[in-house]
Amino acid sequence: MTIAIFSVADTLSGGNFRNLNVLKFFPEDEYILLMPKNRKEALMNNLKKFIQSSYELYQVVERAFELKNYNCKTITCFIKYGYYVSKVAEKLNADLLYFPNEHAYLALGFRMNSVPWTELLQLTPVVGALTLEDEFGFRLFAKNMYANFGYNSFKIMRSYVRFLLFSISIRNTQVLSVSRSIPYELNKLGVRADIKVLSPGFGIDPCPYSFFEKKYDLVFFARITPEKGIFEFLKIVNYVRKKRNIRAVVMGFSEKEMSGKVISFAKNLGILENLEFKFNVPRSQTKQILASAKLMIYPTKLDSFSLTVLESLSCGTPVIAYNIPAIRFNYRDTKSVIKIKPLSISEMVKTILDLLENEGWKELSKDAIQFTEPFKWENAAKAELKMLHSLVE
Repeated sequence: MTIAIFSVADTLSGGNFRNLNVLKFFPEDEYILLMPKNRKEALMNNLKKFIQSSYELYQVVERAFELKNYNCKTITCFIKYGYYVSKVAEKLNADLLYFPNEHAYLALGFRMNSVPWTELLQLTPVVGALTLEDEFGFRLFAKNMYANFGYNSFKIMRSYVRFLLFSISIRNTQVLSVSRSIPYELNKLGVRADIKVLSPGFGIDPCPYSFFEKKYDLVFFARITPEKGIFEFLKIVNYVRKKRNIRAVVMGFSEKEMSGKVISFAKNLGILENLEFKFNVPRSQTKQILASAKLMIYPTKLDSFSLTVLESLSCGTPVIAYNIPAIRFNYRDTKSVIKIKPLSISEMVKTILDLLENEGWKELSKDAIQFTEPFKWENAAKAELKMLHSLVE
C-alpha cells in the first residue's frame, strides 16, 4: 500500500509541526511525501532556524518528492494544481492521495481525477472556529466572520462562497479531523459531512522543565496574530497590572510588521515595563519559557485542538482560555484549563487575579501534567495510519 501525502507547508505553524511529527512514525515504505519545490526549501530553512535539534523532522522533508513550484493566488490556479497533484499520485501508483490540511479549491482539483483522496481538517474551514454559537447556518457564519476577523458584509459574502465550495469539495468523501469540535461546528453551520475524528489527534514531546522556577506571572504562546488573541492579551496585562505588579511574556512566531504593531500597542497602553517579547524563539526554548510562567493566557478565537495549550499543560502551567468548542470539547476532563465566556476580558482578568493572589495555579499544575500523559506523537501516528488504512481497504 502506498499513500501519497501532499503538503504545501512552508512555515512551522502548529498544524504543520504536528504533521511532521506524525510522519516520523509512518513506515517509510507506506507513504510518499509530495511537496512543491519552493515550499520544501522554505520549510527546510525554517527547520534549520527554529528546530536545530530535530534532525528526524528535517529528514522527513528532505526525502519529499518535489513537485513544481506552488504560487497560486486564484481559484483556477488552485484547482489546476490540485488536479496536477492527483495526476502525480496516479503516476506513482498511490492507493490514496492524502492532504493533511483543509482547502476548498485544491480539493476541487482532487475530485477531477479518479485517485481516491481524503484530507485532514485541522480547523473549521474558512470561519476557523466558532467564537459565538447562538445562531445557525449563514447567520452564524456571518456573526463569527465579524467576531473573528472583523469582516464587512462584502468580505463575509465572498468568504461564504468559499465555504460553500468547501462543502461541495468534500461531498460524498470521507475526511478526517483532529478535533471533535470541527464536525460539531460544521453541523452548526449547516454542513453535513462524513468526518472521522482521530484520537488522539495530537501528541507532544515530554517537557523536561516541570515545576521550573516561576519567572513570569503570565505567558502568551501562539502565532502572533489578532485571531489568536494577542491584542486581548495585552489589554488583559494592562488591567491586571493596575491591581498588582506582574511580569508577562509574549512568545510565538511573528512577521516583522506584526511584531512592530504589537510592541507599539503595548507602548500605547504603557505596559512595556511589564512585558518581555520572545518572537520567533527556537522551539528548544519555548517549553523552558512556558514552565517559567504561573499561568498561560489564551484568549484565542481560532483553534481546533491547540497544541500550545497541550504543551503548556505538559510543563505544569495551567491555562485560562475562552470556552470555544475547541477548548470545551478537548479539555473538558481537566481542571487545569479554566474556561471563560468567549470575548469576556473582564471575567478573564478577575480569574487571573484570583489565581495569582491565592496561588491557586499551584494546585492545578499536577493535574495539568497528568492530563497530557496519553498524548504522544507515536500514538497520534498510529491512530492516523490506522484510519488511512481503513479508507484504502
